[in-house]
Amino acid sequence: MENSPFANSPFMTGEIFTPDGLGVFYRAGLKASFLVAFALYVVFAIVVIRQVFLMEHTINTPLHFVLKVFAIGHLIVSLFVFLLAFLVL
Repeated sequence: MENSPFANSPFMTGEIFTPDGLGVFYRAGLKASFLVAFALYVVFAIVVIRQVFLMEHTINTPLHFVLKVFAIGHLIVSLFVFLLAFLVL
């Protein structure tokens, strides 16, 4: 392996994952992708809240309070997960 022309390449020596290599850009892109995905999930949770409130005005069910609680809880959990991901990543 030492006679290989690629023996001293950054890929073989692991230098690509050092702060001087491309690993920094890869990790930053991965973190940004996860944050965008979590932000889209928060938007989805907001849409779910909107749909539940619209459904309440359209269809009267005995479970409308429970659905509202679950929708609001879902939004709170999704906001918490987004905030946690923002702080950890």
